[in-house]
Formats: sequence, C-alpha cells, structure tokens
Amino acid sequence: MSGTFARTFKGWLAGCIVASIVIEPVILVITSPSSPETAGRLATALVVATWTLPLVLIVTCILTGIPAAITVWLSERHRIRSLPFFACVGGGLGTLSHAILFQGFGWFSGFFIGAGCLAGLVYWFVAGKRAGGESKPAF
Repeated sequence: MSGTFARTFKGWLAGCIVASIVIEPVILVITSPSSPETAGRLATALVVATWTLPLVLIVTCILTGIPAAITVWLSERHRIRSLPFFACVGGGLGTLSHAILFQGFGWFSGFFIGAGCLAGLVYWFVAGKRAGGESKPAF
C-alpha cells in the first residue's frame, strides 16, 4: 500500500466506524420492544446491538465507498485540507445514505447528517490534515 492510499483508507474506515456508532442508538430505539420490563429491554438491546452494529458498518461502507473515493481523489488532487470541507462532504454523504435507505426524510434524518459530519471530521483528523507527512493548516 502506498502511503497516501493507506492514510486515506484508514481515515475513511475510521469515519465509517464513527458514523455507525452514532447511528446505532437510533436503530436500538426503533427496534426496541415496548415491554415495560427493564431487564428484558436491556437484554434485547444488547442482542440487537451485537448483531446490528457490524451490519450498520457494512452498509455504511457500501453506501459511502464510491462517493468517498471520489471526494478523497478530488481533495488529494487539489490539496484540499479544510476541516469544514470534509465535515460538509460527510454531512452530504449522510444525507445521501439516508435518502437511499429510506426513500425520503424522517424524524431521524438529522442523525444521519450529524453522523456524516462527524465522520468527515474524523476523516480529516486521521487522514485529511496531513499532506506527504507534513501538517497543514486546518483552513
């Protein structure tokens, strides 16, 4: 692996992991049973979280792979190292992912947008702020 590819891949994967962790509580709320029993709810939430987090990560990686690769290519080509750029692109990818999955917007679409923004920030922190090993200004 070349240095640029390894750096950008690690950043993209870290962003996908963070976005998946942010989205997971929303899925737990949606899928939780309405039983008043607290122990039953906790056990169900643990089982659901164990199975859904890897699935959410896989879906996140599939939905964002090509758009993120295009964004990374453009940012590397034009030497874009801006934190707001990656946060906005991440929010856009979150919006796109939500629109693809749910064919519109619901009460939880803000979680996808926020998760995307956070993923963009994580990408910038891991991969986007450095060019050739040198630290660049954030803006």
